[in-house]
Amino acid sequence: TITTTVHDNDVAFVMISKMEAAVEEGAVQDTYQVSLQTKPTADVTVTATRDADVLVEPTSLTFTPKTWNVKQTVTLTAINDDIDEPLELHTVTHAATSSDPFYEGAPLTFSGNVSVNVTDNDRAGITLSKTSVTVKEQGQSDFYTIRLNSDPDVTHGADEPNCRVTVEVTDTYDVSVSPSVLVFTSSNWNVAQRVNVTAKDDNVDEELEAQIITQAAFSTGSSNYNGTRANFSNNGNVAVSIYDDADSAAIILSKAEVHVQEGLVNDTYTVVLQSDPDVTHGAHGGLNE
Repeated sequence: TITTTVHDNDVAFVMISKMEAAVEEGAVQDTYQVSLQTKPTADVTVTATRDADVLVEPTSLTFTPKTWNVKQTVTLTAINDDIDEPLELHTVTHAATSSDPFYEGAPLTFSGNVSVNVTDNDRAGITLSKTSVTVKEQGQSDFYTIRLNSDPDVTHGADEPNCRVTVEVTDTYDVSVSPSVLVFTSSNWNVAQRVNVTAKDDNVDEELEAQIITQAAFSTGSSNYNGTRANFSNNGNVAVSIYDDADSAAIILSKAEVHVQEGLVNDTYTVVLQSDPDVTHGAHGGLNE
């Protein structure tokens, strides 16, 4: 009798073709291949599990004893959201299950992990629909709109209220704006909100004036929309041309002539200004009196 001991040199192993991939929102996809190193005695299912921002197709691969050595392709796609994000690193993990005991929980190359670099295609910013408007006292009003260029919710819903953006609009001494505060959320960030511009009706005789309406943005949770980091079109400025109404500078005398008589009759007249002389709108105190 001859006793023969056979030592197998095949090792059950799941092969993944690469450990790094790169994708871009709305554009570049990437792929890798999965296969088995040895023939199994039963079907082997390899599942691919993604984390945020990456789609995996397919998520389940089945290898049979007949197709075990045929490489199967997995396609990676960046989830195209509307959030401005830096280059991100995500991981796709893999695991094997089978009634073949050697492939149940079998080891995988790269520990079953594929690192995915995700490049964003969104740019945070705030768009003003106009760079200039024209108004007239007691007459023509004008408007412009404001909208965000990207979803401010960098938490993907985890803390949306903290990521809301408040835009404050500052009027001038000759112009009023309404509303002066606009709030943008993850739901309305791309909806243009209207700012109405009206000339303040004063009694000052003025030439055609040019003033600037300014905007500022604030957000606790979205740094791209907070303070000086907020990128407004036209630097957040809207020029306003203001036409005066019927105000006209003049000095009005109540009488064209008076009649007096020595020692007997006196007469009077009054003097009044037709318009407010304070062209600085109070900025210089009483210097215009």
